[in-house]
Amino acid sequence: MLALDPPLTGRVFFLSAGFTALIETFCPQDGARKWRRPPGVMTTRVDWGETGSDRSRIEDATMPTTQASTAAPPRREEREALPTRTDAPAERMNLTQLANEYGSDKGSLGVRCHKYTYLYDLLFFDRRMDQLNLLEMGLARGGPEVGGPADRNVISPSIQMWLDYFPRAKIFGFDVSDFSHMKNARFHFERGSSAVEEDLQRVAGAAPYFDIIIDDASHASYHQQLAFRVLFPRLGPGGLYIIEDLHWQPAAYEKSLPNVPRTGEFMGSFFERAVYEPNAVLSKAFMDGVKRSIFSYASFPAFSKDGVSLVELGGVRLTATRKSHATKLIVFRKTAGSVAR
Repeated sequence: MLALDPPLTGRVFFLSAGFTALIETFCPQDGARKWRRPPGVMTTRVDWGETGSDRSRIEDATMPTTQASTAAPPRREEREALPTRTDAPAERMNLTQLANEYGSDKGSLGVRCHKYTYLYDLLFFDRRMDQLNLLEMGLARGGPEVGGPADRNVISPSIQMWLDYFPRAKIFGFDVSDFSHMKNARFHFERGSSAVEEDLQRVAGAAPYFDIIIDDASHASYHQQLAFRVLFPRLGPGGLYIIEDLHWQPAAYEKSLPNVPRTGEFMGSFFERAVYEPNAVLSKAFMDGVKRSIFSYASFPAFSKDGVSLVELGGVRLTATRKSHATKLIVFRKTAGSVAR
């Protein structure tokens, strides 16, 4: 794959009816802007195949406890996270349908849904049947970042979704809460904190490399950036590193953790305006190395029903809000020649 110098950066503003991403790109040297279809941006087809298979199942191996719990009742999406219906084989369901079935907020149902699956389906579809290593950090809502307990007994909706969507992939999970009771031959869990570099190094060593890394953990800027420093080098050639929910950081964490720039603003400044902001976690040398190793960088605003319709498919509509251009999601794609280390 052709590497760009400087790498392609910018915002995806719309998708055509053929699902081809058009990006307004920024050239750090002269500040010029132009519309282009970047090389390597895939055109996604909709073809779920003719054969189905049994759904990937999670066996809840939680042992009964005699200790009374004072924790708040689980949220609806956590209570109902176990598989509920099997109208269609998983291979014939798109990622949004799977997210909605399992109650993941990455889908399109619920007041606080993010609709990230609209984009992820386009990014991941061509590799759906590959033997990937996917790492997700942050496996369920309701953790300490919102005042909930770290010790809680819930099922992860997104892990079930990934197991179904990628039937040949190894799925890795990392969370401050314990999800080891979720038993599946293709699921590997590591418990730890994004504030502890040793914990991050442990999950980094759980696989030779990762094809997809999704940071949906505490959303604290320091946590996001420390995780990026440790885990981005473990991203394999052509891999994707995604940071979610950049529009919100938990106030208590932002005040108590070491002071760093907000992640979305820091990354936008560096990749879109070629300005490095002093950062105690992500050094200028490290970020220059990231820039040399990526094929593309893109930031996305919120997907909202109040925006302009971009594409419709089977009643599912992708929209980008006009009311706010604040970054909510960042995607890095590593060059095909990059080597995980």
